[in-house]
Amino acid sequence: MNKFLFLKARDKPHYERALHRLRERGPRMLPMHPDRITLLSDPENFLFFVAFERTDTGGFHKRYTALGDKRLFAIDGLAYTRDIRFGTHYAADVERAWTHGDDAVQSLHGTWALGQYRQSSGARFLSDFTGMTPLFYWRDARYFAVSPRQQLLAHICGEGEWDLVGLSWLAGQANLMGDRTAFRNVFHLPPQWSLSISATASDLKPRLEPREIWSDKPDPTIRDSELRQAESAFISHFDALSALPIHDCKIDITGGLDSRLVAAGAMSSQLRSRVRALSTHGPENGHEIQVGREVAAKLGVPHEAATPKAPHLAPEEILAKLRASVFRYEAGICPSDGLINPARSSRSVLTGAAGEIYRRHCKPHLQTNIRSTGELLSCFKSYHQKTDPLALERRSFRRHQEQFMQRLALRYAREGADLNDITDIFFLRYRLPLWNGILLNNIYSTLRLYPLVDYRCAKFAFQKGYRFRVSDRLHFELLIRINPELAAMPFLQFVWPEHLQKRAHDYGVTVADQPFKVSGTHHLRQKSPILEAMMGPGWELARQYLLDAPNSRLWDILDRTAVEQRFRIGSGDLKGVVGPKQIFAALGMQCALTGDMKEERQAAPPSSVHFDGDAAAVFGAPECAT
Repeated sequence: MNKFLFLKARDKPHYERALHRLRERGPRMLPMHPDRITLLSDPENFLFFVAFERTDTGGFHKRYTALGDKRLFAIDGLAYTRDIRFGTHYAADVERAWTHGDDAVQSLHGTWALGQYRQSSGARFLSDFTGMTPLFYWRDARYFAVSPRQQLLAHICGEGEWDLVGLSWLAGQANLMGDRTAFRNVFHLPPQWSLSISATASDLKPRLEPREIWSDKPDPTIRDSELRQAESAFISHFDALSALPIHDCKIDITGGLDSRLVAAGAMSSQLRSRVRALSTHGPENGHEIQVGREVAAKLGVPHEAATPKAPHLAPEEILAKLRASVFRYEAGICPSDGLINPARSSRSVLTGAAGEIYRRHCKPHLQTNIRSTGELLSCFKSYHQKTDPLALERRSFRRHQEQFMQRLALRYAREGADLNDITDIFFLRYRLPLWNGILLNNIYSTLRLYPLVDYRCAKFAFQKGYRFRVSDRLHFELLIRINPELAAMPFLQFVWPEHLQKRAHDYGVTVADQPFKVSGTHHLRQKSPILEAMMGPGWELARQYLLDAPNSRLWDILDRTAVEQRFRIGSGDLKGVVGPKQIFAALGMQCALTGDMKEERQAAPPSSVHFDGDAAAVFGAPECAT
């Protein structure tokens, strides 16, 4: 794990002020304890570039920075190809692939953010096409700065002030929308857009180079040669994973399409010998576990059933975890999504996360067929949930959010996107980076690998149009080509569409026309134990935390009368998770606005911190390095 900050100031006084703040505040803003700090300072041009590394993330050591004469390269996340070495050469090899390769977005696997400064040419920054290692930037008359950690920008360029419009999205959609964040003057750099700035002193004008994966000229014709290319790209991604220095890994297996495709790809590639087991989480002999067990048996791989007991946490403990969650995830996600305990050891897991790139993520839009801008506007008053589900926001904020999503949708339509592609563009632009990215990129302990994140396959899926995606056609074609037996096995609560069942006959395969037949009853919880605890015995504590805080700006966003009425009604009518999550979102917003975040970093403090470049002069005092 690596969090870096590039900062360029208007003049020397602002540069020196930022350097002082970096020393005093920088390490406190991190989600982990660094074991190496690298700093390149260029006082003549009023800029510096600093990287805070934890080099043992994922169970193997690697350097995330490459330092040279008046140049520094830094990477956050994990980028890899079959030729990139790990350990001390890792960052240098990634930089070389970016500098001399044809295109980093196309040629580098993984989810990553890159930053490079050379005094001769300036600085440039780029993230992969998913933005799951998101980049953010600050720009005003005093500073230009870039970092994957928003609090470094907000507290070193400014005073950590909150942006009420950005923060309000937690209550409205439980997910940031647009490029405005919860911090004032901090903006999200869209996935795969590049940003650069010169080294010239006092030049604070960055250059943005837009780039989108969606096609304004879709080609719905599906050619066998294209399917063969997609299959080759998919398997080559798994072969590249085999270059990682991991001795063994597990595959998360559920009853669905994404994890089964990952299992098929891994067991058909050079990664096969590294797979220790397929693992399923759930209640004892739960339905997902039953399906996962059958898939593992078909592949001849051991199966592990992870059946953790539901945690019994007192409401006071949940509130403490919520305060730590708001700090770790920078008020960017609903805190109930990120209430985790730091794991004691690192492990490598292959997961089917982000498979929605190839099909539809947004369930409310799953069966829509938008034929006019009027229908588009009606559809985008909400996205993955009803905007402001409990009607707790002030009307002006709720109306702003509805209109903002509509304007975004119209903008993509004017830029040439098919009306039915726009919901999937929202997923790539806002949900993946600003929910998955913020959540997963601030967890130290587990190295999660996303083999379904493949640029070439994603580009192909968008070129073929939304009907190709909503029918799960790419999943079908890859799975039946790679492992026909897994394609034929039934899924939990899913069957291939009728036209794909007929197409399976072209491959000489008969696929299941009924879902997996499970045994026993399996009642999924409507709410997590944490949500249930706060909606039950913790209800009064939640009320006090929201309503008793003096002088909070929360009531500039939420309607206090509506919140008071909700607590008088109680929580008995809050079914499912959407309503309780909005209560948690309000708690997180209150935590942020009252300065009640709990600074909690994952990974034990290192026995010593290594300083590179100019870091010792700035961070040499022991209290600055922990």
